Amino acid sequence: MTVTFTGQERKTLRVLTGFYTFDRAFKNKKGDIGLPIRGMSEISGYPGVGKSTLAYTLGGIIASQLNANIALSDLEDHLDPDFMGTVLSNAGFLGNVYNAKGALDHEKLEDMLKKLKAEDYAVGIIDSVGAISPVSEAEGGLEDASMGRRAKLVAIMARRAIKIGSIKDTPLIVFTTNHVHQVMGGRGTTTSGGVVKDYLSTTRMRISIKETFDDGSSLIGGKVDKNSFGFGKRTFFLFNLAGYGIHAGLTAMYDCIMLGIAKSDRTIKLGDTSFGYPKKIIEVAEDQEIFVPFINALKERSEQNTVSITEEADE
Repeated sequence: MTVTFTGQERKTLRVLTGFYTFDRAFKNKKGDIGLPIRGMSEISGYPGVGKSTLAYTLGGIIASQLNANIALSDLEDHLDPDFMGTVLSNAGFLGNVYNAKGALDHEKLEDMLKKLKAEDYAVGIIDSVGAISPVSEAEGGLEDASMGRRAKLVAIMARRAIKIGSIKDTPLIVFTTNHVHQVMGGRGTTTSGGVVKDYLSTTRMRISIKETFDDGSSLIGGKVDKNSFGFGKRTFFLFNLAGYGIHAGLTAMYDCIMLGIAKSDRTIKLGDTSFGYPKKIIEVAEDQEIFVPFINALKERSEQNTVSITEEADE
């Protein structure tokens, strides 16, 4: 029996990032892969794991493929335009980044949401939810701080962002970065901003550092905690190259290692070919030709043809 939906047609756009395990971490029952582009997507983790870098990279890839712009709300006030520009350009993005204006955090969020109403904006980035300061906290005394007020502000912002996306003719995704912290009493971990944003986020991913290198680079391990458009609890790996962002070639190499296609025993080996020590490979990572064998090995393993953008109807 086939179920037929009538009325407003809604499609979920999926963008393939080219990161093998990442794209497949959002797979659905039909076998569709790629990051679903709708609603809010939370990227959480402990400080220094690369949350902002990942948000910039994903935002750059998506905006580049959709030929659209990015609106940013830098609530931690730590934006380094040079670094963000480097990460975005390495992700293939050459468009406009609008940094929201406002003396107070709610004004910055309002300004960002206003910009996202424009059809030529497809990506919003809020960095970070934990830094949001309500008016009572920003202008009142220390005794006026209230976590409940922050949660309420985040909930309103999330509902408005989703509403904007639902009425636009073009796709919209809003990335939020968030810090992980321990629940009182040691009963697991949670993220800032209340539970409403957990319900409203269509995808949620948590990242951590699996391995570090002398130059500051790191291998990131991630888990999809929530995927409204497919399976959840799937893992992925990404390589964060210091001063560059998420590096496609190094990510492919480590995807091969994690999948058992390649071996890492002091040196990196693919079949009978040795590529040398990881440190030496990282030093010459700008030479993309080095990673072609790893990329080709993943293509051979691929479960479906690679396309830049796919769409799926609501199930």
